[in-house]
Amino acid sequence: MTTCTSPELDVAHANAHAHANATTHQQIEAACEQACQAIAPAWPLDRAIAVNPHWSRVGMPVRRVAARMAVLGQMQVFPTRSSQQQAWASGRIGMADLTCALATLPAAQPAGLTAAQCLQALEHPQPLPHLPLLIDVLDNDPQRHTRLSWRQAITHQVSQTCAAYFDEHQADWQPQRQQGLYAFWRDTLAHEHGIGTLMGLPDLGRAVRALPATRAETEAWVLQRLGLAPSVWADYLEAVLLTVNGWASWCAYLGWQARLEGKQDGHLRDLLAIRLAWGAILLECKDSHAATHAFAAVQAAWAQAPALLAQTEQDLLADEVWQTALEVGYQRGLASQLGGQSGVQPSAQSSGQTSGHAEQGAGGAGAVAAVPAPLEIPVQVPIQAPDYVAVEVQAAFCIDVRSEPLRRALEGVWPAVQTVGFAGFFGLPAAYTPLGTQARRPQLPGLLPPTVELTDQIVPTPASTSSPTSSATALSAGGSSLTAAPAGPTAALPSELADLAALQTAARQARQSRFGLSAQWLSASRWPSAAFSFVEAAGVGYLGQLGQWLSPSRAPRARDDLAGLPARYRAVCRPQFVGLPLPEKVSMAAGVLGAMGLRGQLAPLVVLVGHGSQSANNAHAAALDCGACCGQTGEVNARSLALLLNDPAVRAGLQAQGIEVPSTTHFVAALHNTTTDEIEAFDLDLLSPAGQAHWATLQTAFAQAGDQVRRERAPLLGLNPQAAPADLLGQLQRRANDGAQTRPEWGLANNAAFVIAPRARTQGLALAGRSFLHDYAADQDAEGSLLELLMTAPMLVTHWINWQYHASTCDPLRLGSGNKVLHNVVGGHIGVFEGNGGDLRIGLSKQSLHDGQRWVHEPLRLTVAIDAPAPAIERIIHKHAVVRQLVDNGWLHLWRFEQAQLLRYGQGEWLPLNLE
Repeated sequence: MTTCTSPELDVAHANAHAHANATTHQQIEAACEQACQAIAPAWPLDRAIAVNPHWSRVGMPVRRVAARMAVLGQMQVFPTRSSQQQAWASGRIGMADLTCALATLPAAQPAGLTAAQCLQALEHPQPLPHLPLLIDVLDNDPQRHTRLSWRQAITHQVSQTCAAYFDEHQADWQPQRQQGLYAFWRDTLAHEHGIGTLMGLPDLGRAVRALPATRAETEAWVLQRLGLAPSVWADYLEAVLLTVNGWASWCAYLGWQARLEGKQDGHLRDLLAIRLAWGAILLECKDSHAATHAFAAVQAAWAQAPALLAQTEQDLLADEVWQTALEVGYQRGLASQLGGQSGVQPSAQSSGQTSGHAEQGAGGAGAVAAVPAPLEIPVQVPIQAPDYVAVEVQAAFCIDVRSEPLRRALEGVWPAVQTVGFAGFFGLPAAYTPLGTQARRPQLPGLLPPTVELTDQIVPTPASTSSPTSSATALSAGGSSLTAAPAGPTAALPSELADLAALQTAARQARQSRFGLSAQWLSASRWPSAAFSFVEAAGVGYLGQLGQWLSPSRAPRARDDLAGLPARYRAVCRPQFVGLPLPEKVSMAAGVLGAMGLRGQLAPLVVLVGHGSQSANNAHAAALDCGACCGQTGEVNARSLALLLNDPAVRAGLQAQGIEVPSTTHFVAALHNTTTDEIEAFDLDLLSPAGQAHWATLQTAFAQAGDQVRRERAPLLGLNPQAAPADLLGQLQRRANDGAQTRPEWGLANNAAFVIAPRARTQGLALAGRSFLHDYAADQDAEGSLLELLMTAPMLVTHWINWQYHASTCDPLRLGSGNKVLHNVVGGHIGVFEGNGGDLRIGLSKQSLHDGQRWVHEPLRLTVAIDAPAPAIERIIHKHAVVRQLVDNGWLHLWRFEQAQLLRYGQGEWLPLNLE
């Protein structure tokens, strides 16, 4: 029988086939994009930013994310049951905490969960299930236990390839990148013969030749061949990416940066295709029977994925209860402290002590440039005693948790000091380029692109203010004693270079010349033929550095921005705005003053205190500088802002706008060294004699406050808090210069709360360096615009910091960077390997969280307490999806001050904070 077909029918069939292909292509594209969007970025070492590794998943409840991470990636989100068992046995979690958690958690009561069942879950923990990938079920030969698993070998191979491809700063010979990561990997694998031996596949080379030629072909081939339901494609692909989560996070960072610049980046999709391509390679190494069996096993397992994810989410309810119980134990003490201050309502005279800030964040975090209405600063501030003391100094500190003890100590030592919480980047959306270099770097939170430029200018000391005062003075602990660098920079400069332009050129050329000589010297060690002779010639030169490590000195913090600059220029090299017209400078100054609440009455001395850390031989040093501002200290921002606010032309412009900055007010930039708790000041030589006198008065208070904070920190560092002031400071200074010291300081470990309220709410409270403090006066923010900025910028960034510490503690193997003693830097600055291979490690090292005997950081979700009317907070929650997700999905706790009590936000309403 002959079947006849018409041309019209053939066209219809062709159109249907094309439509089916187009639909499949769209489904594949959507699944790949969804999987890639689930990966949070990880910033490079030199621009380290604390990131919640689950950031892209906050649209889901935290328990659902915990289930997904367990099933798809074998990752731990909640604290382990063994750690919670220890907390229960030690009394850190009590029955009252557990009972309160069961009553508070919305899902616990409908599920009928009891305290007895929660305790049973701790005593008999069950391993959580996980779904296999194609490479797992293919790895089934009898000898697989005598070699690396295929998953391990593949991760190692992909990781080494990525390290070579992305390296731009470490290796002299760079790869060809024009064709993209997938093409580079495919070419590399074709010439890599050792991987077959590691995997027990001597004929791997033959399979490599069968690789799909493009990324798109690989994605389509694997997904269609697997035979999985399209509904689970995105989950399967996410599980694939989680096997190389470190490099996936790096690629997500490249995508993040590209989007800030209005561009797109395809590296994460390339990485996904590479991991999928390995499945195609391994199939070629198996016979048809093994392949059929593998497909059947994967299909059977993933057909149960939705049910398995749902069951795991239910099984983790007990873990969420224990997580909440751990937090209740801390929150009870916090509420008691804050509640004890709840009745302290700032008077009209003292309300200006608190100030709202348009740009702010944790550890110098912030993310906005808008400016609220001006806030008035009073001449007098309340202290714990009933008397009022005239404000002589206003000191703006970053809200980093390490600032809280120093602010408290400084206010206690000298009640005439009014402290203010403000962003460590001081509201300047700037990028900074050190003199004579091309090393442009952002000096603001990574959430934003910079919009203004800073670079160094040579600004000599005016003859009228020249004095022996150093332009960078470090305070020591011994009472009012000081250590100062040699001063008198102007006198050291050749008279023939008096012209500023000539000075600038001479300084730039001198630095570039030194950099050039240094580069030539280092390059001598890179050529194989010169290696041995170089070691013989230069080896002795390293004895000095080795001696510094064996016997650490008390040297002050190194200022890397001045590296290579001759000493005669260092004290007069100052960061300045580039190409910014005077009206824009005035506008910026007005905005920052308004954001800090300093448009009203100003004290004779206003100190802008950034912060930075000090450590030696530390790949993660930048992570200790700031938890948000691209791993930079606050020095450049504080100095450039102080110079701006001291500029007579800017002050005249401010006065024209009705903003009076008295001629008797002097702005000084300073830096809080968080390793030693010393205060370092800058550009004091530009101050008038009166300004220098005011600064001299403040020195003793800073020294005494620093000594108090060092004594608070000493026990956790294993030091004697009863040591003499100079001895204790000396020990901390030597720790900072010790190349073998794995814990120079504890950074933001144990952060747990963020208080957005008048300083009167927290003044005098010992919050143990666990709280971010942001001053805010609701009565000065009638429209709620400032509160909106605070809840959409710093609250998000403090959440990032909080969850980086949380994740690195709960799963140090997959979400932490492991043992820093074993770290090897990858690509000069990309990240670290633990040892010489495996995935790129992200997160914090164990030494940043554990003291060798116990965990120092408690994995608590952030408790945010806001002193603002309920309607204002609710409007922001309803307006901003990300804020709503964080609150409603359990990623943080939200409280509100209500006169003399605290309320908590839950299920869309404000409920009494009953923690008993």
